[in-house]
Amino acid sequence: MDTEAFLFALLIFWVLLYILGRFFHLEKFGLKIQPAYFIYTSKRFNKILSTLSKKGSTVLKVFFNIGVGLAGIIMIYAIYFLIDNLSKFIRPGGAAIPIGLVIPGITLKLYWLPYFLVAAAIIVTTHEAAHGIAAQLEEIPLESTGIWLVIIFLGAYVGLKEKKFEKVSTFSKLRVISAGSSINLAVGLLVFIVLTTFYAPASGILILETLENGPLEQTELQRWDTIFAINETKISNIMDLENYMVNVGVGENLILETNKGNILIITTKGPENRAIIGLTYPQHYYPCRLGLGYRSALHLYQALNWTFIFTFNIVIFNMLPLYPFDGDKFLYYTLKKIVKGKSHQVRVLFNVACFGLIATNILLSFLRYGLFSL
Repeated sequence: MDTEAFLFALLIFWVLLYILGRFFHLEKFGLKIQPAYFIYTSKRFNKILSTLSKKGSTVLKVFFNIGVGLAGIIMIYAIYFLIDNLSKFIRPGGAAIPIGLVIPGITLKLYWLPYFLVAAAIIVTTHEAAHGIAAQLEEIPLESTGIWLVIIFLGAYVGLKEKKFEKVSTFSKLRVISAGSSINLAVGLLVFIVLTTFYAPASGILILETLENGPLEQTELQRWDTIFAINETKISNIMDLENYMVNVGVGENLILETNKGNILIITTKGPENRAIIGLTYPQHYYPCRLGLGYRSALHLYQALNWTFIFTFNIVIFNMLPLYPFDGDKFLYYTLKKIVKGKSHQVRVLFNVACFGLIATNILLSFLRYGLFSL
């Protein structure tokens, strides 16, 4: 699906949803629908979080206590990362990491969108649930809980009784604030364990994009198919592919061993008159040890991998002392205990500094790498 078709389908979805909401008066069922977003609120979510907070409360308190210390470390690292990355942009030959906004169809290829949405839903839902559970452990009532959808991004939210929140101790506030990042970090580690346990090392090249009218595009192979060998030579990773193609001539017949059987292709001329098969965006294929079917195992891996990658990115950036991230509140209540009367001024200073760091990193990423996409 190209970007224009995707945007048109998205527009139709929201128009129909808005009309249905108005026609059937869905607000009486707790569903509030507005153009481009909806919110569903239910007291059942409050009960679920309350039940979870009572089960294993001792372990959870220890976990959230550790989370406060981790949150402080992550905040320091997040600021250091932005400053260090900025210095790499400035230094000649510095290997800076590009930083940008995730915009489906522009900076995020649409075939990654389902996995990104699954990852985002898992991250946001567990994050907000952790805030709610931590609040319940501190005997802070929940004002409202629910799920939301903004354009295409699905998540959850937890609203706390602000007056009660302000009355608890500073450390209790920090436990609640840092709970989201703590659980995200735990989820990320869990996903990493699952990936390394149930998926074997790379054993093939996954096809994502091919050269228009190139050798691969003229075969029955499509996106999500995998090349395991070429002319009976095992191709386990991208380096294997590059090393093999060095010795291949233009117009040479190659037999590809794939998930669809053996496929015959004829190489064509590429850059520097080298032979190519027309694979423009290769990735490694990791076989599943669970005995799942090829497609099921592949898509499960992609969902888990995106969850792992984005979890740690969210953990780091969420602890930046910048509104509306949790790091802003974490720093504010910490400073309020230490510097008292000047906590607001210091909070504003950190917000301005962090915003400047992010904005500069994004600008320099664009200037050096252009409008890069994932």
